[in-house]
Amino acid sequence: MLWLFAGSIGLLMGGGAYLVLRAHGFSVVLGLMLLTYATNLFVFASGGLQVGRAPVQVPAQTGGNAIELMADPLPQALVLTAIVIGFAMTALVLVLILRALSDLGSERVDAQPMGAAPSEPQVGEALPEQGQPDACQPDEFRPSESQLGESQAGEEEP
Repeated sequence: MLWLFAGSIGLLMGGGAYLVLRAHGFSVVLGLMLLTYATNLFVFASGGLQVGRAPVQVPAQTGGNAIELMADPLPQALVLTAIVIGFAMTALVLVLILRALSDLGSERVDAQPMGAAPSEPQVGEALPEQGQPDACQPDEFRPSESQLGESQAGEEEP
């Protein structure tokens, strides 16, 4: 049984890694889902894989050590939490890929070159027709030597 889980985890991890490394956006989503399933299966298998164990409580009349007769509930709780987190992550990546498809016209991860200039002005950039003043020179705000001399001469020494 343990070898079956180990083989399944290996296949899911390998398939997920292969799909994540492809250049298509939806392959990346499927790869992330497979990696999530493999991780959940690994965490679930770490809690013990024996059939017939009680989930948490064991009656006192069974005898023996009650700890050995119970399944570990912590991995089960972690897997439930990981399922919710994996679903949210998949939804987020899917929305990002759909946005890239609408903006770039392609769902390929490498659709736009790294150094490409944006086609529209970015937020905060001034357009020439808006009448924005030219950039000021750094020397405009420095006090002149006469202003420095006046302020130093007017100060009294303690």
